[in-house]
Amino acid sequence: MRPLTIFELNRYFSCEIEVKNKFVGGNSVVHQVQAGPLSLAVKEYKGESQRILRSLQREASALNFLQQHHIPCVPKMLYSNEDLGFIVMEFITGERPISNRDSIVAMLKFIEILNDLYQVDPSFAYAIDAGTSDDEIRNQIRGRLSEVGAESIELVTKIKNLIKEKRGTSIQEVLTSDLTYSVSDLGVHNSLLRQGDFYHFDLEFFGKDSPYKLVGDFLLHPQNDFSYGDNSLFLEKSMLIFGLYEERLGRFVSLLSAKWTLICSKRLKKMIEANVDNEALQAQRDLVGYYLRMAEIFAHSNEWEILLDKVRFSL
Repeated sequence: MRPLTIFELNRYFSCEIEVKNKFVGGNSVVHQVQAGPLSLAVKEYKGESQRILRSLQREASALNFLQQHHIPCVPKMLYSNEDLGFIVMEFITGERPISNRDSIVAMLKFIEILNDLYQVDPSFAYAIDAGTSDDEIRNQIRGRLSEVGAESIELVTKIKNLIKEKRGTSIQEVLTSDLTYSVSDLGVHNSLLRQGDFYHFDLEFFGKDSPYKLVGDFLLHPQNDFSYGDNSLFLEKSMLIFGLYEERLGRFVSLLSAKWTLICSKRLKKMIEANVDNEALQAQRDLVGYYLRMAEIFAHSNEWEILLDKVRFSL
């Protein structure tokens, strides 16, 4: 933990803190801290100063907003320090859930809670990187095209051709009439299970977003490795919760797959620069290929069997 963070925590909680453990993520480090009788989770953000401030402010405001509305399945926000780049939450002792039916049911319950909240109070800001229409996602893809390596010219060409294609009618009408609250990174990788209750965290991108994007991203996320049956249940129930149209969802899946292709390609570029071992590089290349395949398939038709059976079709 950063020395200035320790100094500030000692001052704020009026006691000597004890750092017990840490959990390293891509954009932050979460420390388990004991401050007298209090068990705390101290999240220090990483990256450029502008990104740190944006992530901190969004997560702190999201947690406070959910706390004000008595949403029980997220950590309680206790303190934030923008100058030093950290927030303090209650520490939740629990286990990482596994990708099974219970977890799917918990995810569905959480998105329904957030959707009900949106109907009551839609005043919170749009999600960071929200995608409320096809054109908005296309613009996000264009912004990422410059981030892939020179060795990926063929990939860039394929993506550019994909986002030029318009399958069926436009989905530009997916605007304020079709919104919900989304954490933007839903899955067991951002959840804890304590005494039968699921808790969801990592709200750096929380806000209003399209339910089509929420559902598509959940099914595509590389860390969501649920079975065909569990994915099918999530798709069926989430379409009922939000009243989604299958054709429109398929078009979102195609564009989101193209975006995931570029996200994974950028990650591959960094892995190559870091001289990561060949096995890990090949796994990442396979992931890039999988998302490109999904983008190409769903650009023309909805092939739910392929999308939902990740174990079989990611090879």
